Amino acid sequence: MSTKNKITSSYTELVNIGGIGFMFEVNSDLKHNLISPDVLSFFDGVPESGYVTKDCAFPLAKSNTNISSSLFQCVGYEKIVCFDGTSRMCQRIRCKVEHHRMKNPMIFYLDTSLTDSNISGIITQFQSEMLNNKKFLHIAPSNPTAGALKQALNRGVEIAYTELHLSTGCLPKNLSKEEYQRCKQHELWDFGDGLSYKLFGADLSKYDGIVIWHSKDVESMLLLGLIVSSYNGCIFHIDVSKSYRNYRCIDLAPEQLFSCLNSAIKVSPRKKQELKHKYDDLPHEYPCVKRYVGHKFGVVEKEVVKKRLLRYVTNKPQSWRIPSSYAMAKSRIGEWYSPMFWDCLTLELLSEGQCVISEMVFEPKSGCEYPLGSCMTTPYLYNGFDLRKLYSFKYFKVK
Repeated sequence: MSTKNKITSSYTELVNIGGIGFMFEVNSDLKHNLISPDVLSFFDGVPESGYVTKDCAFPLAKSNTNISSSLFQCVGYEKIVCFDGTSRMCQRIRCKVEHHRMKNPMIFYLDTSLTDSNISGIITQFQSEMLNNKKFLHIAPSNPTAGALKQALNRGVEIAYTELHLSTGCLPKNLSKEEYQRCKQHELWDFGDGLSYKLFGADLSKYDGIVIWHSKDVESMLLLGLIVSSYNGCIFHIDVSKSYRNYRCIDLAPEQLFSCLNSAIKVSPRKKQELKHKYDDLPHEYPCVKRYVGHKFGVVEKEVVKKRLLRYVTNKPQSWRIPSSYAMAKSRIGEWYSPMFWDCLTLELLSEGQCVISEMVFEPKSGCEYPLGSCMTTPYLYNGFDLRKLYSFKYFKVK
């Protein structure tokens, strides 16, 4: 059921919450989804029960807890522009809604200016319908995220991902120029079909636009900056950390990624310029480690990060993966780097004599394992031996 407004572009749609229909205005001119406190009050004190009671004029097939807490989840606060045009600090609510037989978790902001109005809330647009089709190319920051999106989105939606480590590049200094040339090509691999998209010189006219999935980690923010700096068409971006705080795309299951679809925001010309300047101002022609902290890009020397890794290397032999695992776990989201980056740092520590190997494994434990340095193009020598040939090892820190 929908009602069009001939004067404006907005219209109303019947949206189901907890099995009850509410009239929401669909208005793409607003930036955030809004919900009236009246909707939450409607469910206050209503027990989850399959029986009609004095307090409940409708049956709900759940048992014995307050239904309001299961329907609405508070996920923080944010200052937004409300329905009446006033800027307020509003509660962010996650709620599963049903619309046109599709059930989607969505983020709403509790807007007190909608109290006692003739609508229950405002939805900016049903992005899951508009963006979940072949007209948009979806770009993921990693292969695993691309695979999860393949499960989450409709069949036939094209998904690409980047195979570049934009935050670190190639660590061996003599390979930095080669890595920079690869980055300049802006190559994105299509998930599933083995094809690739190159944003420079590629024909992307068949798409209505590009949808970029990211979080606040440095790698996916660099991906957003790269695309914005090279593609002039319509761009939407989806920041999953808005719905799942301090999570990266790779941490989310397909259904969680799908729930973020309705939070997509179109990148305005002003925002494009801002992101482009942030990205272009970074050094791209020499090996350095980039980070994204406090909504700003920055550069940190490799030796500084290497010292951070060395903190987790003990004076007793341990598996080579343990220190780097600790280093990754302790890193802020804006300084999260790929496992291969930490592998390179580990081999550098050994080559420089700051650490000592106590045990080497030269053969795979199973047939599907590959040597440690199978993807590395520069040797890391330890007493004349190329460490790339190892399958595993134990090492410790020199006192």
